[in-house]
Amino acid sequence: MAYIDFLNSTYLDLTSYRTNGSLPTGGTPATPTTFNVALVLERAHDPSALLDADWGTRQQQLAALDPVTLWSTYGADPAKYADALSALSALGISTVDQVSPVNGYVSSVESRTIWVQVNETTFSTLFGPGAQLLHTTVGSSTLTYWEGGLSLPDTLAAAGVSGVMFDNSALTTPVLADPGAGTAVTLPQGAQSPGNSVPQVSGLNPNEVAAVYNFPFNSASTPDQWLGVETGTIGLLEPNMGTQLLLGSQSFQELADAYRATVGIQAPGVYIDVAPGGASIKTSGERSLDVGIVTAVSPTSPIAFYAGSGVFGNARGGVFTAYQAAFWDTVNNPGVVSSSWRDFAHFAPDSPFAFAYNELFVDAVLRNVTMINAVGDGGSGDQFANGLTNVDVSHANPYAIVAGGTSLSTLSAASQDPTLISIATAATAREPATLWALVAGGLTALPSSKNSGANLIETVWNGYFLHGSEIVDKNDNGGGYNQNVAGAGGVDPSQPQPSYQTDFGLSLATADPSALPGRGVPDVAALAGGNLKYNVPQPDMTISPGVALGAGTSAAAPMWAALVSQFNAIFHDQKLPNLGYMNDLLYIAAAIAPASFNDVTFGNNTSSFSLGGSYSTPTADAPGKEPSQAVSPTGFGYAAGPGYDLTTGLGTPNGLLLSRALTTIAHNQVSFATGPSVVESNGVGGWTSP
Repeated sequence: MAYIDFLNSTYLDLTSYRTNGSLPTGGTPATPTTFNVALVLERAHDPSALLDADWGTRQQQLAALDPVTLWSTYGADPAKYADALSALSALGISTVDQVSPVNGYVSSVESRTIWVQVNETTFSTLFGPGAQLLHTTVGSSTLTYWEGGLSLPDTLAAAGVSGVMFDNSALTTPVLADPGAGTAVTLPQGAQSPGNSVPQVSGLNPNEVAAVYNFPFNSASTPDQWLGVETGTIGLLEPNMGTQLLLGSQSFQELADAYRATVGIQAPGVYIDVAPGGASIKTSGERSLDVGIVTAVSPTSPIAFYAGSGVFGNARGGVFTAYQAAFWDTVNNPGVVSSSWRDFAHFAPDSPFAFAYNELFVDAVLRNVTMINAVGDGGSGDQFANGLTNVDVSHANPYAIVAGGTSLSTLSAASQDPTLISIATAATAREPATLWALVAGGLTALPSSKNSGANLIETVWNGYFLHGSEIVDKNDNGGGYNQNVAGAGGVDPSQPQPSYQTDFGLSLATADPSALPGRGVPDVAALAGGNLKYNVPQPDMTISPGVALGAGTSAAAPMWAALVSQFNAIFHDQKLPNLGYMNDLLYIAAAIAPASFNDVTFGNNTSSFSLGGSYSTPTADAPGKEPSQAVSPTGFGYAAGPGYDLTTGLGTPNGLLLSRALTTIAHNQVSFATGPSVVESNGVGGWTSP
């Protein structure tokens, strides 16, 4: 039997794209370990023509395919899938279903995925004799890795296995140089970006934030629609968690409904636990944030919680498995799915890992699911100390809407925020240029002492502060470059700039010296923290001793998921299909109806850094602790500005105007795409009407 090399399949290709470090030497063979691996096959037919079509054409093509035809066309070739199973059997590699029939994995011809189980010995059987799992100590932690690249038996390669993904958290640790190279910059003292300097002691209910963003159905202006219009199922990725709760707790139904009552919703919610493989995590502020926002903003939407692979048969509940569970849920059929979780954030382009993740999101397109990913909370460096700008590659997929983060400030808050006082003063003095910028950003009433509680300005969410030589948060108790305190965003050079950004007139490149082109993120934004936060349940889902304050782009993603569920209800009412993959529609809407988005033009997310240096910040595993990690800020990042930018994308939503723009575009593409143009360019700067 011969082995065929996988290109770009080193451990660094999995975890450390654009790293400034190298693998350690002198590792020892891994101690006994068993875990599960996804082998992802190529599709029977290339879906590029469908993916590259405009939204209306794509929807018509999907509608013309019944499920059997759809997946016989775009799933794996059944014969090759059978060949792969036979090859695995010949190797003595068991599928997960053989090992444990009770699990949360998705293995099927349609998903092109076969989950198998390996250990430290059969890892080399599957990926070649040169692929050996090793351990070494790095600092206070253990790094598990392999040297060189992976390969596949020729029988599996011939069957079309092109992608690999691991359900193993031990293989997620990035490799970075300590100390790293790079020229340090000098940071100004205090806030590193405007609009985030007022300590938060209370927040808004999520439905109140939805009213600020003029959602079509909201508790302030359309309360009957908010409580009365049925919106579809929303999926929440909650890996290895689902609806698990602490022993002795009230039921999830009781706790979530008690929270709903605090925001004025008396009807019970619908909560669906999709965790066939079980789950072990029982409390999480992230889940409470997701639930609180979705159930308060779109209270008639059933919520499906995807735990992923679970805990049986050496499953680890990885994020990839939760994505698969959501996309292949043909029982609950979520129209929109939100994710704030990541596992492999920096895998290399043209690697088997990139193939697995990219094709996963193509499955969402073919299932007509709208995927919303949080852009992340690590600023322009993405908590990855290579000295450059970085984004989460898995969340930057072009077939997902990526949500960034902002800070909202009332006139009262702005008047207390030293970074906004001058803007607040100019606005109350009716300075025209200031007012014009604020109106473009969503201001709806002239600011005065009588409405000091009304929202004045929206800025980039960035909680980085410098106190002496310590990069921490406002209260000097943590929150530095290694923590979730600033909206990520930038350019992913591992994939090309998508057509919807090119057609919008963008030509994007990384802000570091490499200036590499690629996919820009985020696409859109919403409140994430700073001077205003969300009232949500406590991490254990209780509201005792009161509601908690939630924040992060992990809030922006479910806000957008709830908004898309409202859009889908409007589309259905107008005899249109689910929006599904809709990124092109968003960019068209921003072009033809700019007021569909509030244009955020203040702030930055700059946080590129390398390890070592004269500044300090808390370590990644010690948020809120004394700064003990030496770092060198390198100063590369992105600033907000008029129009699209790499901190807040197209902006935050004016939900009602955006819904009108989207339905107008959709009707045009579905019903009038072949009609004559009203005007046409004559090619020399003029226009004619046919």
